Amino acid sequence: MFVSVVIATRNRSVLLGRTLDALARPQWPRDSLAVIVAENGSAQSTRAVVTAPPPTRRPVAYLL
Repeated sequence: MFVSVVIATRNRSVLLGRTLDALARPQWPRDSLAVIVAENGSAQSTRAVVTAPPPTRRPVAYLL
C-alpha cells in the first residue's frame, strides 16, 4: 500500500518541523510513503525546514 501525506501550511515552520519529525518515526517502508508540503506565501523559514532536513527525516516534496 502506498500512502501520501499532504501538509498545507502558512507561517507554521516550528509546527511543520515537529510534524515532519513525527512522520519520520513510524515503521513505514520509505518507498511506500510520500510527504508533500504545500506552502502558501509564508514569511517564516518554512522553506528551510523542508529543504534542509535532519538526516532522520523522510524526503519531502515542496510546493510553493
